[in-house]
Order: sequence, then C-alpha cells, then structure tokens
Amino acid sequence: MSAAPRRLEAHGSAGAALAKLGDQIADCGAGALASIRVEVSAEVGQGTQPFRVLGHCVAQLARFKSHLKLDAVAEFDGVAGGAELRFNGEASVCVPLFENLYAALDDASDLSGSLTLTLTQAAAIDPGSADFNQFRQVLKRCGLSHITITAAFVDAR
Repeated sequence: MSAAPRRLEAHGSAGAALAKLGDQIADCGAGALASIRVEVSAEVGQGTQPFRVLGHCVAQLARFKSHLKLDAVAEFDGVAGGAELRFNGEASVCVPLFENLYAALDDASDLSGSLTLTLTQAAAIDPGSADFNQFRQVLKRCGLSHITITAAFVDAR
C-alpha cells in the first residue's frame, strides 16, 4: 500500500473543488489536516468580486484561525503605471482593510492577482468533523466560479 500524499489540491467551482477534495481524502485514507488553503483569482471582467466573496466567508468560519494574503496589480485608465498590492496577515485585521481597498480598486480598468485564505485550528482539522463540514457548506454557498483548495496533512514536511 502506498503512503498517503502529504498535500491534496483541487480546482474548479467551489462545489466541484470541494467534491474533488472530498474524493481525494476518501481515496487516500488521509487523516487530520494541518491547514486548508483556498485561493481565488481576479479574472477579466470580475474586478474585486472573487476577493470580496472569499473575504465574506471569513466571518462564517469563526472556529478557525484565518489568515489572508492579497497579491494584486491594478491599472487605471489615463494613468501611467499601476498599483501593486501585497498584504499578508490575520484575517481579522485584513478584512476591514481590504474592504476599503476594494472600493478604490472598483475603478481599476484592469485587475489581476489572487487572494488566499488559510485556515488552521489549535488541534488538527478532522475532515469528518462539524467544523470541516461547516467550512464545506460556507464555501459551497459562496458560489465562487473558480477556486483552488489545498489541504496539507499534519505530517506534511
């Protein structure tokens, strides 16, 4: 029998990525998770919408320690150059700050980049727990069209 992978990754709409991740966890008999990472990207015509939606999920995941990383570039018509944004910190600090930034970024002619939400708990995350189920339900309801979910196992090196 081969060893379980140390990380699993799934892509697609929120519902599809969660289903793929669930299948992968079941197939490899994986145990407790050290962290779950969800990444969304700004795609043409979406503006800040994917960032805002993922940010709104944070309040619904209070049983997790949440960390956000924003890496984005915005360009504005009539202005040379652009604005590069790189923030990394606890979600409780970042969410209000990002909401203010998004208001300014809504005027951008082009926006690219990603927002990553990393979730951890004091103890390992059990994929069969009520907390993990809540994570799944919150992500499904958010309706994001494309995400990447990465699950890292406790023994990941």
